[in-house]
Amino acid sequence: MSITALPPREPTIHVSYVGAIGRYVARLGLDPAPLYGRYGWTPESIDDGQVRVPLAQFFALLESAAEYSGDRHFGLHVYESLDFADLGLLGFALLSAEDVGAALRTLMRYGAVFQDCDDGQLLTDRDFAYLWYRVDSAVLAPCRHDCDMSTAFPVFFLRKVVDPFWAPIAVQLQHAMPSRDSVAEYERVFRCPVSFGAATNQVTMPSRILSAPIRSSDKRLFDVIERNLLLLQEQVPREGSLAKRVEAAVIQKLSSGPPSLEAIAAVLGYSVRDFQRLLAERGLRFSTLVDIARKELATRLLATTARSLAEITYLLGYSEETAFIRAFRRWMDCTPNDYRRSARRGTNTGMDAGLAR
Repeated sequence: MSITALPPREPTIHVSYVGAIGRYVARLGLDPAPLYGRYGWTPESIDDGQVRVPLAQFFALLESAAEYSGDRHFGLHVYESLDFADLGLLGFALLSAEDVGAALRTLMRYGAVFQDCDDGQLLTDRDFAYLWYRVDSAVLAPCRHDCDMSTAFPVFFLRKVVDPFWAPIAVQLQHAMPSRDSVAEYERVFRCPVSFGAATNQVTMPSRILSAPIRSSDKRLFDVIERNLLLLQEQVPREGSLAKRVEAAVIQKLSSGPPSLEAIAAVLGYSVRDFQRLLAERGLRFSTLVDIARKELATRLLATTARSLAEITYLLGYSEETAFIRAFRRWMDCTPNDYRRSARRGTNTGMDAGLAR
């Protein structure tokens, strides 16, 4: 039985990620075919590489795979020995990127081509880089194994292409701590403090790692692959994708002050006229998108980092802390400190400890 066409608007994920699960199961000495069969898939349909599967079924597959393999930390281990070329076009793009920063920005830029509801960003300041990920869906709850798998992805990738002993400063995960005795396995895999129950999944690393060259870099190959990724990006219908792309571009530029429409048009590869037309066609106001981007960045920095209000004010492009506090009250009807205390309630302090090292 092959994988059938899906109804519109159902969140999906590219089958290459299913293949990664199957390859890990096979490395454990198990046949992935019975696992696929639970969802009406065949190894041939997975290997075809041209289809997408429902994201809800992918989450269910992860849970089933953990049970089938007897690996209670299945999501943590999927990418531990992965050949990233097995991920196809996106994998080859990452492997051929010039440096770590280019690879991670490529992952963030094109991740939504391969997975609906993929919401993530690479944020940087002078000393730290923050790579965060979450599934932005009103109908799908976070899946523990997906959180672990996606957060471990960049860590294993950097160990593959830069340094096998590399470790981040800290890791945060959305899901609750599975059990106290499981923390040791998370710290073994990530080799850093790990906290649970966070607002997003996040890897915090020194910003200097972004300039580390990738051993397999090939600029000519990367340019060819990126052209194909751009074509795929245009072909994949994603409601609200322009708004998300604008917000992500604004976040990258905010520390230099609120970016102009012209600057964001250039980042996204549009002429000013075309950019204005696209915004108008979708009923979007640029100033509103800048405000949304500031709100998103503010809430994430408050919930997931130990940054001071002065630092967050700078990262949001405000000239004065009082202006940030006024804007935050308008967004959330509370102060930044009140929001931070509420967001942190019930989580551990592994992140703060990591940033203080």
